[in-house]
Amino acid sequence: MKPILTLLISFFFVLKLNAQNKDLTASPSSHSKTLQASIDQFYSEIEQYYILSSKLKLNNKQSLENELLSLTKKKTEKTTKLKELSKKIITVLSNSESLSDSSKSIDVIAGLKKQKKEFDSCYNEWVSTILLINRKEQTIKDFIKLDKLKEKANTSRKNMTTIVKSLPEGEYSFIFKKETYYAFITNPAKQEIKITNGNDNPIQNKARGVSIDKFIQSQNNSNNDILMITNGGMFDRNLAPVGLLVTNDSIIKDVNKGKSANNNFFMLPNGIFFTKNDSVFVSETNTFINKKIKPNFATQSGPLLLNNGKRHDKFNYGSPNVYNRSGVGIMPNNRAVFIISKNQNTNFFDFSSIFKDVFSCNDALYLDGAISQMYLKNKKSLKTRGRNFGSLIYVKAKND
Repeated sequence: MKPILTLLISFFFVLKLNAQNKDLTASPSSHSKTLQASIDQFYSEIEQYYILSSKLKLNNKQSLENELLSLTKKKTEKTTKLKELSKKIITVLSNSESLSDSSKSIDVIAGLKKQKKEFDSCYNEWVSTILLINRKEQTIKDFIKLDKLKEKANTSRKNMTTIVKSLPEGEYSFIFKKETYYAFITNPAKQEIKITNGNDNPIQNKARGVSIDKFIQSQNNSNNDILMITNGGMFDRNLAPVGLLVTNDSIIKDVNKGKSANNNFFMLPNGIFFTKNDSVFVSETNTFINKKIKPNFATQSGPLLLNNGKRHDKFNYGSPNVYNRSGVGIMPNNRAVFIISKNQNTNFFDFSSIFKDVFSCNDALYLDGAISQMYLKNKKSLKTRGRNFGSLIYVKAKND
């Protein structure tokens, strides 16, 4: 009955979205409410799966079953030995009642002490074995529960995919696990997605890089067409790109194949966000190199949050490493979503979950952390001053 109810709720959301899409002037807040409702409805079952999966991460079901067989055998052996020792002790006690020789009584008492010591040792092992068996059995039950939770989580993801496919392009704000995020969904067939080279921009005079507010000012009368701006990947102290940067088909900096540096960019695999012929992509760096792709616009960053639907293996549920986060993911139907956290309370696992479970992305790339900013046309409260970036990614309406 419950799966039918879930499908009906999902169907209700889609009908609601279709009604909203008929009104092209529908407010961004109404779309955000629809997104929030779907998160509130479907993410809890996905979260339950992650919690139990994290608990069982270091266990292997097959190994547990083998260990349980071995422990059960050990328990049987210890039970048999305890019975034998008990019989011996009872026999000795029975025989000792007829003893009149005190020296023999002393020997019997010494023998009883030895047997009791052996009995106590065997008993303690028996108890420990039973406790271990109980723990292993509970863990195996958890694995069975995990399989059921996985099915529910996959159903919830499918429902979320149905919903996000129907969400219109534009800006969103939402709460995920008590934290606030801002997002912008864009379709390259309807909007221009470009990447600037901040160090080759005259609007900042001699200053390195470019700030979001200065970039907006530089657009003169066309700034009304700008829908979203965010930082375009990682840069060094001089705001020179750490990795690949391509603007307007021109390579500003080639791909960085390094592995040794200890920072997020080199948390391999890293990747590249790029556009080509009105399509958007996130690709693992080596895959990008091997395919000899020639993008129109591109920026390299790291780590990859998602690679073909798989989360980066260094991300851990419940990690205490929380910061501001910004990233980009590829949604179904050739759309991209840019997301930024409002506060410094997001770890990599949760951030990748937003792309994977909420926006149905198969591939997603981390852009940067604490320095990140985002401009949204209808969200004036977002901070966009006081910081220069080596590059900016921006989205603007296409001129017909």
